[in-house]
Amino acid sequence: MQNIIIDLIINDEKWKTENIFQNYKKVIENIVKESFVILKIVLPEDSAIEFSVVLTNNTEIQELNKQYRGKDKPTNVLSFQVIENHLNDEIAKQPYLLLGDIFVSLNVLKQEAKEQGKSIQNHFTHLCLHSFLHLLGYDHMNDIEADEMESLEVKVLEKIGIKNPY
Repeated sequence: MQNIIIDLIINDEKWKTENIFQNYKKVIENIVKESFVILKIVLPEDSAIEFSVVLTNNTEIQELNKQYRGKDKPTNVLSFQVIENHLNDEIAKQPYLLLGDIFVSLNVLKQEAKEQGKSIQNHFTHLCLHSFLHLLGYDHMNDIEADEMESLEVKVLEKIGIKNPY
């Protein structure tokens, strides 16, 4: 994906030893590719977008959750969006866009997957997709937004071969 730059940062070595995926970046690239197809986003040849995915643990994500959301507890995933509008609105304006950062906690990921009867791989993919949509400007602050975002998630996950998680 030449004009999509994904910075994968592993801040907890357990992500490597757990070996959930051989290639996390490839999973994330697939999420981006399928999201763009469904959202009909086409990046111009001379433009690029960039975002990072940080694979971390409860300690780091709890610190971030406390600092930025005022919640002193670990969470599954956090997204820090840079753009304010939907990506389609911004692409025509700039040749390079930094979308933001996604943080995923291995501890919460594993716990939730077990509690919800999902595979860790499918839950990771869903959390990354959900967060990526946040970076693109989607949210779920009200029922209409939540329905739109969940519908997109279900469509993308279906293309990837994952059944509706809701």
